[in-house]
Amino acid sequence: MDDMRLGGVIAHTFRLWKKLWLPIGILFVVPGFIGQLYTVKPDPAQGVLMAALFGGLLNAFLYCFVSAGAYQAASTAYHGNKSTMEEMFQAMRKKGLKYILAMAVMFVIIMLCMAILFTPMFFILSKTNNSLVPVMVFSALALVALAYVMARYCFIFPVISNENVSVRGSLKRSKELVKGERWRILGYISVVTIITMVPYLAASRLLASQSQGVVMMVMILLNCVVYSVAPIFYTVLYYSRKKLELVKA
Repeated sequence: MDDMRLGGVIAHTFRLWKKLWLPIGILFVVPGFIGQLYTVKPDPAQGVLMAALFGGLLNAFLYCFVSAGAYQAASTAYHGNKSTMEEMFQAMRKKGLKYILAMAVMFVIIMLCMAILFTPMFFILSKTNNSLVPVMVFSALALVALAYVMARYCFIFPVISNENVSVRGSLKRSKELVKGERWRILGYISVVTIITMVPYLAASRLLASQSQGVVMMVMILLNCVVYSVAPIFYTVLYYSRKKLELVKA
């Protein structure tokens, strides 16, 4: 039996999500608040662009840190048990830094890929009058490269949570788990991403005429609920791959 079927993975994800959205959502309150604070109401003294950049970096830092607790809860729930808030905070304290470092490495890898792709694009643009075709081609290549990297290293967080490895080891282990299923996994990630985008699209339409304060509060709550999906989804997918790995062995 294939434990990697899309319907089974998504069904299992949302079965666990029904039990975990509140405790995991609580962990994401601060990152959700920071993200909305700098997106909806940036500090004029910093400038909109710098405020958004600072808010994005701070949000990413906090998101990675609290993800240690979220993945711990998801892994425990996967085996039919329940984590306490104390256990989640302990996981954050012990492994939060590893999560941050792993995401930093991912960011560097992505930036290197973008640099490799866009450097020749800018060179070509400087030599031609037709800018549309090169931009379209290199943008498509950039999306493919980004998708490839995301799929290749999508298991670094659950690996850090469940296996005694370094940040470098988590990258290598994620690559091993993804081997042979990279594009299939990317398809699953795309489907779940689309599903989690639906609440935001609905909220943007419903809140179009509301005040900034109302929009901010609703989006913070929505972030807490939606952010809780990713740790559960990647944990379910991680264990599905591990089961298939054992079968093949």
